[in-house]
Amino acid sequence: MNDESLSNKNCLEKIDEKSNRKGEDLKEEPDEIEDVEDDKDFDNSNMNNPLPPPDVDLDKLRGDRIGDTVYSGKWCIQTIMKLMQSNVVRSEECEEADDKTELVDMEEELQNEVGVLWDMTSNLDVCQYLHSISAIESICYVINNSRCPRATEMCVGMLANIITHKELWDILKNDTILFDLLIQLLSNTDQPVLLEVTRFLNTALCHVDNESCYARLCENGQGVTSELVRILSGSTNGELLKHAAELSYNLMYIDDGETKYCAFFSQEPDFVLAIVEASKELGYEHECQGQEYLMEIFHCFTTYEAGIAAIENCMEQIAEANSSYLKSLCKNVNLSNHSTIITTIIATLNHIFCRNVVVRLGLMSCKSMCIDYNLIVDLLLFEFGKSTYP
Repeated sequence: MNDESLSNKNCLEKIDEKSNRKGEDLKEEPDEIEDVEDDKDFDNSNMNNPLPPPDVDLDKLRGDRIGDTVYSGKWCIQTIMKLMQSNVVRSEECEEADDKTELVDMEEELQNEVGVLWDMTSNLDVCQYLHSISAIESICYVINNSRCPRATEMCVGMLANIITHKELWDILKNDTILFDLLIQLLSNTDQPVLLEVTRFLNTALCHVDNESCYARLCENGQGVTSELVRILSGSTNGELLKHAAELSYNLMYIDDGETKYCAFFSQEPDFVLAIVEASKELGYEHECQGQEYLMEIFHCFTTYEAGIAAIENCMEQIAEANSSYLKSLCKNVNLSNHSTIITTIIATLNHIFCRNVVVRLGLMSCKSMCIDYNLIVDLLLFEFGKSTYP
């Protein structure tokens, strides 16, 4: 065999060898595809974040957040402790020295922090947390030993916010010590403090189950009446007058037997005059919720014998106040928005005019007070569809 034949034979053997290798490679490809398919069945759940061990408290992992809020429980505790340890709280040395009249100012940083806590008490979770750590008792301690009107105002404001929540009211509604503490503050001379005190008492009385609070107010009836007379006759703060008028109305409204505050107010000779003075201070130029409470009080006096006797010597002033506010309301075309208070005012004026002709003639002759009462009645009837009006 020549060299050329050997060379050709070697080439053919190499070609066959390559062909065999390609065949083997083709046979191995399905195995590789199967491996890929096996990868698809691979459970990758273990690649996610692992679950915590079963003995770990998940609540602790949330930090010290209060409920579902972003508020810090630790911060609340620290703020209350700072307030109790500050100079706004009377120390034992001050008590021994009987230095109870000296007032101090709250540091600005602490005032800002307590202000934030005050805002936070509008949240139910925060209030429940404060109760759970006995913070309400701490707030009462600060009020009872406060040398700073702003600290007193903020703490009473927090309590007023807290009892707006029914869940907290159900817990505190029989706390006579709390009620007595707040009732005593009606003798305070700081108007912002008085504003929060009256707001607290109004909030308490607005709850259906207010028996315990009302009983404590009745127990201190004469003192409360005197303080309301002082506030209504002397304050120039419109918001305070509104809350004081609301408190007076609530105290009369709850007295079904007319033996408690209806009696207290009718027996206090200056109370009716204080209501008249508060009405003048609020003015008659604009609609005012405070005025509406005062008008309701005037009408309450006309519904029982002792009240009628109490207003006998003030009918002219009462009629003038009612007529002035009625005239202001009548500037509003849509009288149905004020139908209830207008009806109340007309009932009061009707009582006065029937009992005192001189007062009626005096008002009718005064041009500034001249009102067509028949027209008002017709308009009210028209608004409610009870009659036709051209």
